[in-house]
Amino acid sequence: MLVPAAEEDTRKVQTAVAGSPATDHPVYLPMDAVEYDRFIREYPTREFYCGTLLGGCGKKLSARKYRDKKCHFAHVASGTCRRVSTNEASADHLYMGRAVAAWLKQQKYGRVQPRYKEKGKQDLRDFVDVRYLHRKERREHLVRVQLARRSKSEWEESDAHLRERWAGVEWLFGPDSMLANWEIDRRGYALRIQCRPESHAS
Repeated sequence: MLVPAAEEDTRKVQTAVAGSPATDHPVYLPMDAVEYDRFIREYPTREFYCGTLLGGCGKKLSARKYRDKKCHFAHVASGTCRRVSTNEASADHLYMGRAVAAWLKQQKYGRVQPRYKEKGKQDLRDFVDVRYLHRKERREHLVRVQLARRSKSEWEESDAHLRERWAGVEWLFGPDSMLANWEIDRRGYALRIQCRPESHAS
């Protein structure tokens, strides 16, 4: 029986989360068999899931090693997974949320918490919010990482709404947001963020 291409893609994925289905700890499985061996040594428990913050079903994944084709994750149990994106970039929002949160903690800000969109409410990768407590003001501020493309009016509306709720708002712009120029016009600068693959070659 032939399997439709879309279903095939959802069963062979390059990104997962480690630890539990709802965690924001993303992992990328290298396609090369040699890199696979290095990867699996970092995660001896092999607790990988089709993460709900990735738009996945939350079920367990196994890391498959191949020498004649690309290594990938596969669902342990059969069933339908409606995850849309499975490539390396599908976890960028989690990497960015964790990186911004880690930086804020290094700066000694308190109550740092990344927040991701809920599954089913547009695209999970539209944006990531990281809230933190400002040391001097003792009031909560927000960093919004805008990943999806938005019009100027949509961005301005979101900005106004956020500033009503938070004591301060800072924007970071992903490469596809197409909003950095408007921020430059407004403030004279814009902060951009992008994920790049890291080589594990020894």
